[in-house]
Amino acid sequence: MNVKGKERRSNQILISKLVLALLIIVFSVQRAYPGATVVYKEARPKKHLAETEKDQAKTDSDKKGVYVYDPVGKTDPFVPFVTTGGKKHRKDLARPKKVPKLEALLMKLKEAKTELQRIDMSELTLTAIVKREGEPLAMVSDPKGRGYLLEKGTFIGTNGGVVHEIVSEEKETAFGMESIRKVIVKEPYVNRQGNLDYNFIEREMKKTVH
Repeated sequence: MNVKGKERRSNQILISKLVLALLIIVFSVQRAYPGATVVYKEARPKKHLAETEKDQAKTDSDKKGVYVYDPVGKTDPFVPFVTTGGKKHRKDLARPKKVPKLEALLMKLKEAKTELQRIDMSELTLTAIVKREGEPLAMVSDPKGRGYLLEKGTFIGTNGGVVHEIVSEEKETAFGMESIRKVIVKEPYVNRQGNLDYNFIEREMKKTVH
């Protein structure tokens, strides 16, 4: 028998021994655990420790549960209470419907129909008050020295002003009788509540004591 024949013979004997050893192991397992079946599984690579811990943490989080805010049927705390350009507004901040009408009225009152309505109140000087039966009359002058006669109800100034009262009275003081001469003008405006209101402006002559 040559060398190759001996090697082949030796390999066959080795394989036979391995098969016999395997059969003995299987036979021993079946005797020790009747009905058991030996299954050979393919070896799988082990996960990295960090990945294993990550999976475990995710599992624990799923078990504990995570709260998610559901805005359906609830008030969103991040939406501004008052929105611009939207349909919903607070009623107390909404513009009253009557304001545009009042603003139109103010514009009409401010239309200059006389020369006196083209002069600002700050440029007029009270120069005289004349007593007469009933309501007194007053005289004012503009920066150019031109005079204008006033009575209660006269339109005056650039802001729709009207002469509200002309005062001509004597008042006793510690220094004697004091003469009070003044004109009170009321100017209309729309207040914060959306109502028509008035500012009162006084033009007074220099007081004299006698």
